[in-house]
Amino acid sequence: MKFAGRPAILLSIFLLGAVAGYSETGTPTITTNEATAVTASSAELHGTINTGGKSVGGWFEWGTTSSLGKRTDAQVFADGTTSVTLVASISYLEPHTTYYFRAVLYPAVAGSPNLNGEIRTFTTAGDAVTATNVVATTGEATALTSSAATLKGTVNPGGGSVSAWFDWGTSTSLGNRTEMQTIPSGTEAVAVTLSLTKLQPHTVYYFRVDAYRPGAYALGDIKTFTTSDAPAAAPVTVTTGDASGITSNSATLNGKITAGGSLFGGWFEYGSSQSLGTRTEVQTFGESMTTVNLTQTLKNLHSNTTYYFRAVAYRSGGTMPGDISSFTTTPETPASLRVETVEASTVSSLSAELRGLINPGGTTATGWFEWGSSSLLSNHTTAQTFDGSQPSRYSFSPSNLQPNTRYYFRAVGQNASGMVRGEVKMFTTTRVPATPPQSISEVEAGEIKSGYVVITPDASSDAPTVTFTYGTISRGAVQSQAGIVPSMMATDASMFVEVIPSISRNIGVAIANPGSNVNAVTLTLRDENGFVLGSPTNVSVPAHQQMAKFVNELFGADVISAGFRGSLRMQSASPFAVTGLRFAGAVFSTLPVAVTAGVPGVPATTLVAGPTANSPAPGTVGSTTAVLIPQFAIAGGWATQIAFVNNTNATLVGRIDVFDTSGRPMPVKMNGETRSTFTYSIPVGGTFVLAPRDSNGQSPL
Repeated sequence: MKFAGRPAILLSIFLLGAVAGYSETGTPTITTNEATAVTASSAELHGTINTGGKSVGGWFEWGTTSSLGKRTDAQVFADGTTSVTLVASISYLEPHTTYYFRAVLYPAVAGSPNLNGEIRTFTTAGDAVTATNVVATTGEATALTSSAATLKGTVNPGGGSVSAWFDWGTSTSLGNRTEMQTIPSGTEAVAVTLSLTKLQPHTVYYFRVDAYRPGAYALGDIKTFTTSDAPAAAPVTVTTGDASGITSNSATLNGKITAGGSLFGGWFEYGSSQSLGTRTEVQTFGESMTTVNLTQTLKNLHSNTTYYFRAVAYRSGGTMPGDISSFTTTPETPASLRVETVEASTVSSLSAELRGLINPGGTTATGWFEWGSSSLLSNHTTAQTFDGSQPSRYSFSPSNLQPNTRYYFRAVGQNASGMVRGEVKMFTTTRVPATPPQSISEVEAGEIKSGYVVITPDASSDAPTVTFTYGTISRGAVQSQAGIVPSMMATDASMFVEVIPSISRNIGVAIANPGSNVNAVTLTLRDENGFVLGSPTNVSVPAHQQMAKFVNELFGADVISAGFRGSLRMQSASPFAVTGLRFAGAVFSTLPVAVTAGVPGVPATTLVAGPTANSPAPGTVGSTTAVLIPQFAIAGGWATQIAFVNNTNATLVGRIDVFDTSGRPMPVKMNGETRSTFTYSIPVGGTFVLAPRDSNGQSPL
C-alpha cells in the first residue's frame, strides 16, 4: 500500500520486531524438528533457526491438515546469535488425531519474505472419542458473604471440548455472564467453579451453568442463593497533627485516621486562610487497615507565610474532616539584597523582553531570569553581575517563542547571603495571521518514532481533562485524523473488533505497561454471539514498555478467515493501558475502550536527569491522578497532539513525559522545543496544547 509517496505509513507503527540493527552478515535458515512430549491433548513443537547474525523472529504454524491455519506466539532473537532453538507448546488438542506443523522464520527486513521449514506431523495419544450430548448440571452456591459467592456446577463435554460459563442475576432473566472456561475432550463430568464479587448484601441471586460447542448446547437448572447482611461499618476518626520539616518553601503535613471494615481514603486540605481551598493527592487504604498515619509534603510555598490545613477522611457515605491547624514558613530573603520582576515588554508572536530590577545592597550580586511555558520555569538565562547599593535594571529577550502562548517568568538575584526570587509574572505572545499549513520536517520526514506518554500532575494539583489526537500529514495537510479521551488503566477491558482483510480493514491494538514487572495480558476474541473463537493469545509486555500489533497478527488466519466481527477482551493480573486504532485503507479512527475493572492513576517511577536538559527532567513520573496515553507517534507522516483543559477552580501544574516502545525517555520536538519532559501550568478555565509546530507556530492538527 502506498500513501502520499511513502510505503505503508499507516501500518508501520504496528510492525512486529525492530529492523534497526540489521546488517549483512549471513543468510538465515529454518529447520522443522520432531515434536516431543506428545500426550492426548498437548505437544511440544521444535525447530532450529540459523539467524545469520541478524535480528529475526520465529513461530510455528499448525493444524489438523497440511493447510495448517493456526500460529503460536512470535519469538524474537537479537543480533549476534547464530544457531538458536525454537520451542513452543500447544494444548487443548483432540486425542488420537494427526496434526501438521512447521517452523517459520521472519527476517525482520522490509520486503524480505518469511522462510518456511518443512511440514512434519505427529499423532496425539489416546483413543478417538465419539461425541455425545453435552450435559450441564447446576450445583449449589457456597462461601456466601454480604458481597461474594462461589458458583458451582458440572459439565460433561460428551466427547468434544466445550466452553462453559455461568449466567446470573437478580431475577430469573439472569442478564450477567461470567468468563468462559474451556473444558477439554472427555466423557466424564468436570467441575466448573467461579467466584462472584461486588454483590449487594441481603439480596437473592439466580444462576445456572451453561456449556456450548458447535452443534451442541446445554443449560443447567436455575438455582438461587441469598447474600448475608452487610457488616456494620466501624466509626471513623480523623486527627490533624502538627506540620513538620518546615522550610521557607515547603512543609510536611501529618494526620491520623482510624477506621476499618471497608475501603477508605484520606487527604489534606490547605491554604493561606481558614477557607483552605487546595487539596493534596488522595491516598487510599484497604479494608484490613484500621489506624493509618497520613502524611503529605507541600512544595513551592511562599516564605514567611502562615498556612492552614486539616486532614480529611472519606468512606462510602461521606467525608469526615479533622480540626484545622496552622504553620508558618521561615523567611528566605537576605536583608541586603532586593529583586523585583517588572512586566515584560515588546511582546510579539515569537519574542518578548523580560525585565527586572536588582539592588545588590552594597554587595556584589548576580541576576538572571527563570522562565518557561509553565509556572515550573524550566529555563534559566545567563547571569549578569551587579555592584553597589542602588537599583539596576536588567533584561533578557528570549526568541523562538510560540505564538498565542502564555509564558511565565521572574527575576532572580544571588549574593553571598543567599538567593532572592521576585514575583512570578506572565505574558502571552500575540497570534499570527491565519496562514496555509506548512510542512514540518519533524513530522513528515524520517522514521516513525512511537511509544507512550505519561501526564503527571504535581502533588498539590488535580489532573486536567486530556484529549489526544492522531493524524497523518502530507505537505502540511491532514490526510486523516482522529481524537479520543484516554481511559483509565485496567486489569480487564474490551473493545469492538471488525477485520476484513480483502478491503484492508483492520484493528491496531497498543498496550503499555508502566509497571516495574513483566505484564502478561490474555487476549480473547468473541463473536457477535459472545462465543470464544480460536484459542486466547497471551502477550508479555516487559516493564515500562509498549506493544502495538494488528488483530490479524495476534490471531491466526483460521480465526479471522474472510472477515470477523465481535469483541476483543484483554485481561491481566497487573494494570495496563490500552487504546485501539481502526484502519480502513488510508483512513483511520480511534476505538473507545470499555474498562470492566479500572485502576486509577499510573504506577510511579523515578527518573534521573538526562545528559540533555529536560530529556528527561529529574523527578517522579506517575501517581494516583496521572494519565497514560498508550500510543504516541511522530515523524514518517504521523503527528500526535495532546490538548489539556482546566475545568477546576485552581491552576493546574504538572509534567508530560514521552517514552519510546522500550520505555526509554524519547526527545521529540513539540511546541518548538526538543525534549522528553514537558511541563504545563493551566489557569482556571484555560487550555494548553502540546503539538508539533510549523514555521508560523501552527499545529498540523
